[in-house]
Amino acid sequence: MKKILLFIESGGPGGAERVVLELAKGLIKAGNQVEIAGFRTGWFTERLKELKIKHTKLDNSVNKISLILNLKKLFKNYDVVHSHLLDSNFYCSIAAKLVGVKHIATEHGDVHHSNKKKLLKLKYHNHE
Repeated sequence: MKKILLFIESGGPGGAERVVLELAKGLIKAGNQVEIAGFRTGWFTERLKELKIKHTKLDNSVNKISLILNLKKLFKNYDVVHSHLLDSNFYCSIAAKLVGVKHIATEHGDVHHSNKKKLLKLKYHNHE
């Protein structure tokens, strides 16, 4: 049994959120302990409550160094962190490397990306 954290930055009824829900159900069915963390509550977290899956909400309005340190503190309790979407992937990859936890990053498309987004090229490069 692995202790797995799924991390997603969004909370609406979109495709990435549905993938994370189905992934969580499958991982639990396979005998793993699964928890989910992210930055938002709403539709997604309501589904988690229905499934009795623990959700941790992190504050992403803090400076980015504090965000990475908060992620690092959270990640030390898991065997694997699987993040979803660009910002989550970027910050989770840094925190996971600092902690030494295995990390999987899944990008679900670029419809929410903007050329004005801070550090966009660096965020993409970090995943190659």
